[in-house]
Amino acid sequence: MNILVLNVGSSSVKYELFSQGKAALSGIIEEIGGHARHTVRGETKPAAAATHAEALRLLFFLLRKE
Repeated sequence: MNILVLNVGSSSVKYELFSQGKAALSGIIEEIGGHARHTVRGETKPAAAATHAEALRLLFFLLRKE
């Protein structure tokens, strides 16, 4: 079973995915609506996230690739 935990703030989305009871993936999309950036696995990249909806689309796209 997989569990996705989200912490959605005013300008960020933090997430952690648990698989088989262990943390499998975690990250943060910050500065949503500004110069958004996505940090996952210690790597930070610019993110096209002008809204929280776009940030969540980016996250779900990433999760489908995993």
